[in-house]
Amino acid sequence: MIDEEVPEDGQACQSGLPGVCAAGRQACVDGGLDCQPIVEPSPEQCDGIDNDCDGTVDEGDPGSGDACATGLPGVCAAGQTACQNGGIVCNPVVPAGPELCDGIDNDCDATTDEDNPQGGGECLSDAPGVCGTGRQFCVNGALECQPVREGIPELCNNLDDDCDGAIDEGDPEAGRACESGEMGLCARGRTTCVGGALACEAESDPQAELCDGLDNDC
Repeated sequence: MIDEEVPEDGQACQSGLPGVCAAGRQACVDGGLDCQPIVEPSPEQCDGIDNDCDGTVDEGDPGSGDACATGLPGVCAAGQTACQNGGIVCNPVVPAGPELCDGIDNDCDATTDEDNPQGGGECLSDAPGVCGTGRQFCVNGALECQPVREGIPELCNNLDDDCDGAIDEGDPEAGRACESGEMGLCARGRTTCVGGALACEAESDPQAELCDGLDNDC
């Protein structure tokens, strides 16, 4: 019998191969000792080990590309698997970004459209008069132009202060006592709104002079 019961047969050894193939056992083959790997090469896995014995670990991103749930809110919820540091992780397909006015949690903080995103710019609202000047506000996922000013009681200024589509209606600020600049009984007047400014109209028209110590005919 040849080479039977070789003492070194089965002893641990180093095969000289990389990865999982490095550990070996001695075997008597064709009249000589050969260190044969205990573990044969296999397809690479995401485990931080060189499974295919090519000298590289986790190459080709094994186990990646599958859909997964990240556990994060907003656009970061949908994920895709990737091999990192010898383990499978779930990375967001869409990373967190600045918040937009779109009804979506873009910055992944579990709050939607916070802090009026994309708003604040000047705009023209649908309201008439002074209420037409507005600013952009994010409402229900869309930008909306809202008036900066509320309507106030009408003033005599050639503006639509109460935002009803009419200017200086109702003779605003009229009826106050004033001096008309005329003489006699015509001097006393009351304010009236004319062309966006207050004017003083005499309360009395010139009359025939009477014997009453007054300047009736002004």
